[in-house]
Amino acid sequence: MGRMIPLVPFHPVWDGVSIPSEQWHFYRRLYERYGIVLRPGEYSRLYKKAVVEKKDLFVHARRGRIHRIFLHGAQEHVFVVVGKRVLITALEPGAAHKKKKQYASGSTLDSEVSLHFPDRLGDA
Repeated sequence: MGRMIPLVPFHPVWDGVSIPSEQWHFYRRLYERYGIVLRPGEYSRLYKKAVVEKKDLFVHARRGRIHRIFLHGAQEHVFVVVGKRVLITALEPGAAHKKKKQYASGSTLDSEVSLHFPDRLGDA
């Protein structure tokens, strides 16, 4: 049976707005790991900072990058995994620091150094 996703109360800022299905994984992980609900337009600003401008780089690994981005609406830094032209997921701070430490140590094991990219939505 599939993994159950906890029911999240409806947030009124999203009344009349939709999230494209390819972004659902990112939104779910951001809420699950930081308790943050992005306001309409914040995803675009986050995407621009991390993917287009490549700001606030935290770790650059073989299969992607981790950026530490400040979200003004939430007044908090979040760790975002970025692939080629896409926001993949939000990492917990501890996981991001662990990846940086492993990469800096020169570890060459793919399972330790490369970032985990979900094969399909819902994979963590």
